Amino acid sequence: MQIAIVLSLVIAVAAAVFALQNPTVVDLRFINLHFSGSVALLLILSFVAGFVSKWLLGLPAAFRRRRTHTDLKRRVADLERVSQQTPPPPASLR
Repeated sequence: MQIAIVLSLVIAVAAAVFALQNPTVVDLRFINLHFSGSVALLLILSFVAGFVSKWLLGLPAAFRRRRTHTDLKRRVADLERVSQQTPPPPASLR
């Protein structure tokens, strides 16, 4: 996880340097949409779009992990309760 954070920071710094060194205005056309803006703005928008799409794609897995974690905690609590209610074995079986 720490490697991913460091790598993300390196990429963000490189993107910021790139954006600051290229302040020109560019035209972006996609299907019938037309947008004019600086390279920095387009770069930031593309990073935000990538982040949001990755976050949305990761939501189902996060919900599954949370549900599994809750189920396991409940199972551990049930097993602990059962083990406390079970009498210890006789001394001859130890």
